[in-house]
Amino acid sequence: MKLALWRHHPVADQAGRALARRTVAFQHRFSFDLVRVMSSNTWQAVCYGAQDAWKGDGLGRREITYSAIDGPESWAFLPDFPSRPLPRMLDETLTACRTICQEISDAPVYATVYSPISQAIQLTGWAAFDRHRWQYPAGVEEGLRQITRNTLFTLECLQETGVQGIFYVMHHVQELLLPRAQYQQLGTLPDEVCLTRAAALFDDVLVHLHGESVYWPLLKPVPAVGVHYGQHFTNPTPEEFRAKYGLPGLPGLPVSELAGVRSVGEARRKADALLDAVPDAGAGLITGASGLPLQFPDEQIDLWRRAVSPERVYSTSR
Repeated sequence: MKLALWRHHPVADQAGRALARRTVAFQHRFSFDLVRVMSSNTWQAVCYGAQDAWKGDGLGRREITYSAIDGPESWAFLPDFPSRPLPRMLDETLTACRTICQEISDAPVYATVYSPISQAIQLTGWAAFDRHRWQYPAGVEEGLRQITRNTLFTLECLQETGVQGIFYVMHHVQELLLPRAQYQQLGTLPDEVCLTRAAALFDDVLVHLHGESVYWPLLKPVPAVGVHYGQHFTNPTPEEFRAKYGLPGLPGLPVSELAGVRSVGEARRKADALLDAVPDAGAGLITGASGLPLQFPDEQIDLWRRAVSPERVYSTSR
């Protein structure tokens, strides 16, 4: 059984070396079996000229304060990353990944990349994107093609840093936000292209379906890709996910369940029950539904570490 938990590092996530220091320290403290590089949730939008800020969010997430899309005509003028100097946040992310890979050798390192649709919605905001996709579909499609090309370039750059895996985040695969049929008209082809390339470049690709009432949006199977999502009551069970999509889904535990256990034995029983439901998903990996709150107690993480790997020689003094 394995454990991987992660959280954002606000402020530090704006500079590659600072993010690397925080990530390495977090890993040395808890010895997770998978290290996720927690670049800011807006880092790819900033590469296009968006501006953001951390305003005290308890999960460490940043908010877009200035959109990179100020009108439907802007979709045609998104920058082409390969033909110009690297955007600052891409450069910082590559520095973070390279440094982390040099410092950590006991667990695979996964970089965080957002799907083209997720990036596009961050660039303009949901309301404007929803309006543009109906009123200016050709412009949005052209913008998505450029975002897809830039994402492929980003994946190739990340591969050169030494990271072994990609944590590929899909934020809007939720029936209440963007129904599956509508998503497939816009986002499925970019996702298939990006995930196929990622699977060829990296040892592992873990797709994160974010939120509630999630679905699997792709029409074609992509080999060597796992699926992760939160174990919310509105999301399918692993059995339902397999029956509907033919894929093993790996549900992550909500923060309330991670925080609610009071003993190593209780955590172990909960982990065993979860893995009994997904015997072939994630190679025995226990995760959270998403990032931990910034104030999540270290002692509670210690409890889960001992529950998941009781055979490991473990010291909280590292």
